[in-house]
Amino acid sequence: MKDSAREARLYPYALLISILLLNLALLADFHVRHPPITFIVDSEYFTTLGRRFLTLFIPVPVLIVFALLHLRIWAAALFFTFAITPLLVRAGWIINHPDTFFARGAELINANAINLSGMTSSLIIGVVSTVGALGLLLFNDYALKSAQKTERANALLGRYFAPDVRDEIEQSEIDLVEQEPRDLEVAIMFTDIVGFTKLSEKMEPKDVMRLLSDYQSIMVSAIFDNNGTVDKFIGDAVMANFGTPKSYGNDAQNAFNCAVDMNEKLARWNEGRRSAGLPEIQHRIGIHFGPCVVGNIGGEQRVEFAIIGDAVNVASRICDACKQFDTNFLISSTLAERVQTDTRLEIVKDFEVRGRSEKLDLMKVYQMPRLNN
Repeated sequence: MKDSAREARLYPYALLISILLLNLALLADFHVRHPPITFIVDSEYFTTLGRRFLTLFIPVPVLIVFALLHLRIWAAALFFTFAITPLLVRAGWIINHPDTFFARGAELINANAINLSGMTSSLIIGVVSTVGALGLLLFNDYALKSAQKTERANALLGRYFAPDVRDEIEQSEIDLVEQEPRDLEVAIMFTDIVGFTKLSEKMEPKDVMRLLSDYQSIMVSAIFDNNGTVDKFIGDAVMANFGTPKSYGNDAQNAFNCAVDMNEKLARWNEGRRSAGLPEIQHRIGIHFGPCVVGNIGGEQRVEFAIIGDAVNVASRICDACKQFDTNFLISSTLAERVQTDTRLEIVKDFEVRGRSEKLDLMKVYQMPRLNN
């Protein structure tokens, strides 16, 4: 990325140097072919101006090719303009010379006669070549912008969706931006780091960022491995959902298995942290299953694919409730009904969710063996 940025900054300077070198060469050639009259002694130069005129534009196709190599429209136009200017100056000098004249037929015997038909043909060829080159540049610019747009879209999809989901979206050409909001039943998961505020107070900002990046990478890996979608990062918290943009039919099971995977990955990460003399990281996980509205929110400046609904709020509260019930993994009974597991679950009756009148039962998860989907 840094190399690309450096190349982008250096490009205008390289272009300027190439233009200057080209024009110096053309000007030098011009002075050799058209020396001031005071330095010409017994020269036949001025007796063949008409024939020389037709050779002026022979380099034009070569100049067009070199212009096309610049790829960018403004760069190619600038290069071609500076390159063709000396030739046009030379052509004007010959046309306005008192010894030259336009002719057809027998008059062309005179070497100072400018072949009108030849000049017209050269003009047509030059215009057609220039227009064709401009068309190629415009097409290349369109193709490049389309490729960049696709690459940005793919990068965006890769941030939120598992690779197989991303590939399916690309192949089916699903337009998430234009997609209308839909009512779906989705598994919502929240995770956050235990004691993150106190932990970060003792760390340098760059170390805090590295810690968050490592933790989020582990969580995202587990989410993608279990066909989930990363919804957003909120400080040290991660929000994910299972069932968008498509349902696998076992979204609740995928969410549960993802939590199992997260804890296993976190345990392996902590082994490496212990070996490095770093404190272990603990986290909380809360999962709920329920109806949500899935769609795009925002304005023209920023559009975000989001999930809105009571289930999101409940999942967040369940994650926070881990502190209250001395566990790191809580799920709602609604999700538990859809999960097959040999894990020991302990019911927590009538949990009151802040801001919600209806109470619900929770399940504390004690053991988390990995299950196949």
